[in-house]
Amino acid sequence: MPAANPDATVTFPAGVPNSPRIALFARVTPGRKAIVSSVGVVPAREMRKDLTFDPKSENPIPMAARKSPKTSLNLRKALGASEETSQQLLSLYIPDKDSEGRKFGAQRKWILEAAEILTVIGGGVTIMPAVEGGWLNAEGKTIWEHPVVVYSYVKPGPFLEELPRLRRFLHRLGRDTNQGEVVVEFDGRFYRITKFDAA
Repeated sequence: MPAANPDATVTFPAGVPNSPRIALFARVTPGRKAIVSSVGVVPAREMRKDLTFDPKSENPIPMAARKSPKTSLNLRKALGASEETSQQLLSLYIPDKDSEGRKFGAQRKWILEAAEILTVIGGGVTIMPAVEGGWLNAEGKTIWEHPVVVYSYVKPGPFLEELPRLRRFLHRLGRDTNQGEVVVEFDGRFYRITKFDAA
């Protein structure tokens, strides 16, 4: 370790303050007997939250027109959007290979059928480009494929009404294309179907 420079002064954090807006520091001169030559308090960088989204707020003024660091904003009114909003995302993963890694050749057919169901559930649908992914089959082999993700933000009423149809589709997809599992992502949770209903 190199010798300490008696003329060097180092500033470093000296503690955790009770207030998030205050930072403690100590100034140290290594070559002197009095190690801590000064202790002080400086304002810490404030964590700003410029916008609070409040769907019940009656004030639709955008953030740029406000001076307060915390602004309640009714984004629906600010955008001129309808009262109906959707928060829960439903995603279906449509594979292109079976559980043995063989292409089954009809991925587009299943994508369009999934999209039709999700259009009813959410009033619209998005089909992502194929991506590369892999999963472990029952033998512990990684099956590499190019699934397509089809998703929609659901409307609660149509979602509940279409659940039986969605189940039939997912189980038929698993059966007819010899899948090890069929997966669905909903509201931040990942559901795996490994046993399929009989035809």
